[in-house]
Amino acid sequence: MAGVGVTLPSLAPDVPMGVACHTEPLIDLGRCNLPTARKLAAVLRAAGTAR
Repeated sequence: MAGVGVTLPSLAPDVPMGVACHTEPLIDLGRCNLPTARKLAAVLRAAGTAR
């Protein structure tokens, strides 16, 4: 993400308790402001059209 100019505000592990369908920890990407959300959306759109 940093290579395309998007910096996520926080990363935190979230180990699900008692959920059999998730065998690996999840990653909580945290909250972000509107400009960051827009940059992330643009990157994802560009990646989707590059396929």
